[in-house]
Amino acid sequence: MMEFISSLLGVLAFPATLLWQAIVFTYQFLLLYILVMGVYRAHLDQRLTPALRVLLYPAVALGFAVDLLANWTVATVWFREWPTVDLSWPPRRPDLVTTRLSRYLAADYPPGRNKKHAGIICRQLLDPFDPNPEGHCNG
Repeated sequence: MMEFISSLLGVLAFPATLLWQAIVFTYQFLLLYILVMGVYRAHLDQRLTPALRVLLYPAVALGFAVDLLANWTVATVWFREWPTVDLSWPPRRPDLVTTRLSRYLAADYPPGRNKKHAGIICRQLLDPFDPNPEGHCNG
């Protein structure tokens, strides 16, 4: 009986662990976004010194890579839709989470769950840190 309970707890622990990892990843992704927007704001104000560029541009590159990963993992599960894949040449802008959110918020996208959640994410989490007055997903 104890073996059964132990194996059952092991099976139930995997989804909980996966959910916890997704939550932590998403929170780290948000923190990285805030860092990248701070670098972008300093860039717009022309306040990035050469030393800051050397120190912070790797974080911007990491943010780009994590954004791609988030679009193919967490955002795919949350929005229940695969990212768009465009194999045209020359390649267009990569399909990041912001690209996905902007697509959902476009006027020609049908109303529904994805549009509602994209609006909440953009207005509540992304826009406060973006220096663009139009908002992160609209600019």
